[in-house]
Amino acid sequence: MASEEKPRRSLRIFDLFFILLALSPLALPFMMIEQPGIPPGAHSESDWYSVLESDIELLIDSTAWDPNKKERVIKQEIFDELLDMIDRADRFIVIDFFLWNHFQGKIPEDHRRLSTELALALVKKKQAFPYLPILVLTDPINRIYGDMAPTFFQEMENAGVKVVYTYLWGMPDSNWIYGTNARFYSKLVPNTDKESAFVNKPLVTNPFVLDGPKISLKQAGNLLFLKANHRKVAITCSTNEGLDLLVCSFNPADGSSAHSNVAARVRGEVGLEALASELKLIQWSHESEFPEALLPKEVDQIQQIAQQLPTSNRDGGAQVKWITEAAIRDNLIRLLNETQAGDEVMIALFYLSDRGVVNAIKQAARNGAEVRMVLDANRDAFGRKKNGIPNRMVAAEFRKMAVEHNISILWADTHGEQFHSKILAIHNPLNGKNQLCLGSANWTRRNLDDLNMEANLLIEGSDSSMQRFKSYFDQIWNNSNGLHYTLDYSAWEETGWRAKGKALLYRFQEWSGLCSF
Repeated sequence: MASEEKPRRSLRIFDLFFILLALSPLALPFMMIEQPGIPPGAHSESDWYSVLESDIELLIDSTAWDPNKKERVIKQEIFDELLDMIDRADRFIVIDFFLWNHFQGKIPEDHRRLSTELALALVKKKQAFPYLPILVLTDPINRIYGDMAPTFFQEMENAGVKVVYTYLWGMPDSNWIYGTNARFYSKLVPNTDKESAFVNKPLVTNPFVLDGPKISLKQAGNLLFLKANHRKVAITCSTNEGLDLLVCSFNPADGSSAHSNVAARVRGEVGLEALASELKLIQWSHESEFPEALLPKEVDQIQQIAQQLPTSNRDGGAQVKWITEAAIRDNLIRLLNETQAGDEVMIALFYLSDRGVVNAIKQAARNGAEVRMVLDANRDAFGRKKNGIPNRMVAAEFRKMAVEHNISILWADTHGEQFHSKILAIHNPLNGKNQLCLGSANWTRRNLDDLNMEANLLIEGSDSSMQRFKSYFDQIWNNSNGLHYTLDYSAWEETGWRAKGKALLYRFQEWSGLCSF
């Protein structure tokens, strides 16, 4: 018997050796590649700033469905406020938006040409005030990771508006399986004219523009990193009004023009915190992509203006804090874990998948809080159909708790557009609790783990902002005014083996980053 065991054991060792050898091309990059650190200006959390109630304005873009006329009813506030901020500015303008393009999917959105309207407003402002420093930071997705940017970006540059593209290569990889391997093996590709011509040859169908020009293998490869500067921020300064800060879930993209969104415009010194963060990102991106070039003069001009702004203590009972990236998750989890009986938790959200936040929502329900959520059903994305991941899978987890805890879920009744808001509101009229957390960040690992660039505001003690949001939330919850804002949970409920399979897929995608959320 002993003589039979020896060759069998040797065979196992031999098999194990070849398995390890086969896996080594995938494992080697993880031993050789060190991920980039967090960029300057990221993972920031300011102190609390006291503000007057009048310093805060909650802005809401709402899209409903009229069942009688069979058409959408769109009411919007955010973009017009952004244009007003630009119009008021006479000292500086800093803008950072993720999607800013005219790209359209299979079903074009024709509500409003946001991208060109915003660009034209900045060009006109620069022409009227030639010495006004205007800085724009945006994501390379708007040039499809190559040189395919909309013409209005060049028109802004020609007018004197400085445009900087975020240096995504210097950010940690959210799609870590692809990203780590791509970083390693791309260094081994010969850098000859022949290879360069091949990787830059337009061979791939354009994923952003229907029937648009093809993109190169290099552009497609950069797209698969699935990373982004996902912030949506505007900071302006005027002699009469001082600092204005807009933080939102809104993108000035034509294909996004009918989305539901939420924003806050705040006046005061908290804008300096946002400004410092944005200027660091702009400086880092510019120096990383063009190490030999001079830093845009606008950075120094704006910094000098900011240093000269008067400081004031506006004690008005409300408080505001600037938070970005992983600091957003830390605050979301803290707020939810600190809930108690009598608290009303209201959540309006496009993507929900981060396990830490999911568990904190469950804890809020266990604490005795009333939890109500309106979620996008994740079925539409710029004319393309989606499979409901992650929201329907996560919602099924909460649904199991509904028997023992006060937790309810409705779906946004979308018709091609997206329910794109990202907001947590916690209200308790008995103890005066009014807490709002809103901004660019979806509640996913990619958005909350120092991977994407994100920016939110945390607002406490603003009764007017809470009442404005609660009125809106109750309106969409109850489908007021004969309009359809939401659908019952059963409309997009996932059950059976298909749901179990999707749940496993969601967990893998959240863990690996092999997804768009």
